[in-house]
Amino acid sequence: MINLQKGQKILLPSNLTSDGFNIGFYWDCLHSQPTQIEFFAALLSGEKVKSNDDFIYLDNMASSCNSVTERVSYDPYKKMFAINVKKIRPEIDKIIFVASISDSLAVGRGSCTNITTDIIYKKEIVFQSKMEPEKNQS
Repeated sequence: MINLQKGQKILLPSNLTSDGFNIGFYWDCLHSQPTQIEFFAALLSGEKVKSNDDFIYLDNMASSCNSVTERVSYDPYKKMFAINVKKIRPEIDKIIFVASISDSLAVGRGSCTNITTDIIYKKEIVFQSKMEPEKNQS
């Protein structure tokens, strides 16, 4: 497993770049009022989202070219995206996934733990990473 830090980039295994794959996210919240964590995706061209349709969040469940779609999650995942590499437009040079946490201190306090990303190819986990909370500066 790779421990990701804020803003870190990863390269995908070569077998994923010719086919489609899924990205699943899961996490644990330790208190009775679960912290809201929402993941969204954006297709970038030259470091910018060129169209609102390339921002996959809430009521926009797919990119304009259907290369990234939000899909129904299955256990243990709380959020999933399907990536169809063959449909990615040539001008797209990056796809980013962002976590928005409603309680900004939840991760640092330890109330949200085990925030994990799995890349799934043909029902097998081929890559797994865990987000480590940033250390509080005192």
